[in-house]
Amino acid sequence: AVLPLLLREAPRLGPFDLAFVGGLAAVLLWVLASALWSSSPGRSILESQRALVYVAGVAALLLLGRSPRYRSVITALWAAVALAAAYALTTKLLPGTFEGFDSIAGYRLSDPIGYWNALGAFCALGILLAIGLATHSGSTAVRALAAGSLPLLLVTLYFTFSRGAWLGLGAGGLALVVFESRRLRVAAVGLPLSVPAGLALAAAYRSEALTERGASLERAIGAGRDLGYLVLLATSASLLIGLGLTWAERRIEPPARLRLWFAALLLVVILGAGGFGLVRVGGPVEFIESTSDGFRAPPIPVPVGESANQRLFSLSNSGRIIQWRVAREQFAQRRLVGTGAGTHELYWVANRPIAAKVRDAHSLYLETLAELGIVGMGLLGFALAVPVAAAFVARRRPLVPAALAAYVVYLAHATVDWDWELPAVTLAALFCGGSIVLAARGEVAALSTRARAAGVAAALVVSAFALVGLIGSSALEEGWNALERGETAGALDEAEVAERWSPWASEPLRLAAAAASLDEDDAAAHVYLRQAAERDPDDWNVWFDLAQVSEGAEARSALGRALRLNPLGPELAQYLEANGIRRANLPGAP
Repeated sequence: AVLPLLLREAPRLGPFDLAFVGGLAAVLLWVLASALWSSSPGRSILESQRALVYVAGVAALLLLGRSPRYRSVITALWAAVALAAAYALTTKLLPGTFEGFDSIAGYRLSDPIGYWNALGAFCALGILLAIGLATHSGSTAVRALAAGSLPLLLVTLYFTFSRGAWLGLGAGGLALVVFESRRLRVAAVGLPLSVPAGLALAAAYRSEALTERGASLERAIGAGRDLGYLVLLATSASLLIGLGLTWAERRIEPPARLRLWFAALLLVVILGAGGFGLVRVGGPVEFIESTSDGFRAPPIPVPVGESANQRLFSLSNSGRIIQWRVAREQFAQRRLVGTGAGTHELYWVANRPIAAKVRDAHSLYLETLAELGIVGMGLLGFALAVPVAAAFVARRRPLVPAALAAYVVYLAHATVDWDWELPAVTLAALFCGGSIVLAARGEVAALSTRARAAGVAAALVVSAFALVGLIGSSALEEGWNALERGETAGALDEAEVAERWSPWASEPLRLAAAAASLDEDDAAAHVYLRQAAERDPDDWNVWFDLAQVSEGAEARSALGRALRLNPLGPELAQYLEANGIRRANLPGAP
């Protein structure tokens, strides 16, 4: 961000640019401010470091980007997503080559993002960008390659078995239909490309060894090889179709009557398919009722020996209704300002109706309301709405509807998952929004010398804050690693470094206490944990650790506090049983 402010002759930011960066910066500042009333200031400040990434990323993009080059940003985003998807699919088609083969837990693709639903949304975003580029790119090579990437992206999306990602793709597709002024052109490109992509999807669906839990490595290797050949054929066919369509478009101008007949045929097919589907499910009323019942149903487990396809077509909410209800209860505690960024995990543990581990509420918007209140949600809503507003201004420009459609995938998927905590996915979406903002920039005056100086100063402050977080977090990680190796002296040294750079957090004190306890110095561990409890009074882990290095009434009081903060914790139940302690003998224990 600093480089264009210092070196570019005339860096420019328009009203939408300033609103987008300003909105995200306001979210960052509100996250930081929430540490003042948060029950866990360390967690709130840690959350601000992630928000900082988004502010800095978008600011750098908009300062580096020029309005005429917005299409280059979209092309680069598609290429990045396609490469990540290619790696992910390769790990599926070549099982055991990249890492250990796990047919039980590993049947859902998640690498390199780390979470299957996020990888699915990532691919869905790339699919809509690929459709836009295959239709509107000015480069023949890009159009062909984008067309060729569709089978790969769709099959990768399929193997995540993410229902939310398919819903996000549907929402983005609807946005593309609404905003795209050249819908018939998109349909004329998309329909022939759907044939090889559909065949690849059908082959993936029918590949039992790659979808069945518990399949042997030998079966998976054979099935992966066969499907890999088919995906390569589908990719080649799509690439050739893309080239053929580009050649035809530049030489053939279909008459208006033919375009009218094509539109009518499309309408008949869409209405016919919709009507046939409603008849199959028993009518609109039956469809609504069955969908509602299916959504409220408990999740369907995929037992060993069964295909994961059954999960893909399940409508179950997978426990999200419970998580959303707890988030609404948390929001009711402090409706205006929230309970503080990063505190949902603590609230969940203290109030959860089931003994499931949840760190995030599986909804960006509900979690924001719970942690940051109405003010925080208003700031986030404003920031996320800026690219949508910019899209209305620039909707006639090529690729803008596709970028908006990809952005809508994220907005829809974040409703039911924790995408905000995954910077790869969130930055990709924000860069889609940034490309729209670039397209809508128009002619604006260059930034003044004073504005550039202010921008440099702000960037340096942000960089300093990022450096503080990096040093503190790195020291913590090194300290815990040293502790795992039994190097208590090294762990204590790293805890001291982390404490100097993160004096608001309880984790450095917990690390120091763990090292002291391993050295059988319970007195020192007790001192560290008392200080940690003052910083993080609602963290049950601190009180549980304190109970184990205390004696008598203090130990019983700390254990009772831990049970109040985590009444369903299996770790606490096991500790009570192993030590013959009854809950009734602990003060304040539920």
